[in-house]
Amino acid sequence: MKKKMSVAALIMSGCGMMIFAATTADPCAEKYKGCTDSCANTQSQSLRRGVDRLDAENTYKQCVKACDKAKADCDPKAKKPK
Repeated sequence: MKKKMSVAALIMSGCGMMIFAATTADPCAEKYKGCTDSCANTQSQSLRRGVDRLDAENTYKQCVKACDKAKADCDPKAKKPK
């Protein structure tokens, strides 16, 4: 009986750690991923509409550069102690 309870307690503590780790995710990384996903979606939609492939790729690269700049601006602000 003690062994089963010990295993259950171990599992519960592990689940608690995973939930805590999930809630302390980096907000800048999440914004960056959302931004780059948006860039990829825009490129895909442009190609489906018949925009020239080179133009769509250049627009995608500009969009990703903007995401990179926003992430670089976000990182120092996110690491400031409150």
